[in-house]
Amino acid sequence: MSVTLATGLVVAALGVGHAADGRGCHIEMSAVIEAPLEDVHAVVAELARYSEWFPTMHSSAQLREREYEIWFRLPWPLKNVRERIEVADETHAGGASVRWRQLDGDFARNEGSWSLRRVGPARTEVRYDNVVQFRRWVPAWMIARAERRLAPQMVGAIERRANERAAARRQAASAAR
Repeated sequence: MSVTLATGLVVAALGVGHAADGRGCHIEMSAVIEAPLEDVHAVVAELARYSEWFPTMHSSAQLREREYEIWFRLPWPLKNVRERIEVADETHAGGASVRWRQLDGDFARNEGSWSLRRVGPARTEVRYDNVVQFRRWVPAWMIARAERRLAPQMVGAIERRANERAAARRQAASAAR
């Protein structure tokens, strides 16, 4: 499936299906963002600010190094959902990854990653991979419908924030000269 935003940004692939172990839902998304890797990484690595751009996240707060408490506002039948997660942030040649796993909370399971790869000086391939299992039954079609609506919003928000950050960096570098 391909979803295109009015800005021309393309979510190249969006998949929602059963998790490999049969427990929960597996959500995959990939897109190419017109922003430098360093700035995209800075956006997806700063979990304490996700509630500013992640469509269903109501709040996020850092509790300790690598540990966050997150509240989501989800549609019926779930409503408000809380979790505490552990996050690992890694950089490597030409890319980066941010991985998380739930430590406790209202989900039965929530684990996943953002994988980032430089595909040009100001282009970044973004891959979102998430396995989520709710404590109550939610039809797969409902999750897929929500993801089709939210994925382009999420990717667009990352691109905007990353480009704002890149512009601020360029402006600071010009002022320092």
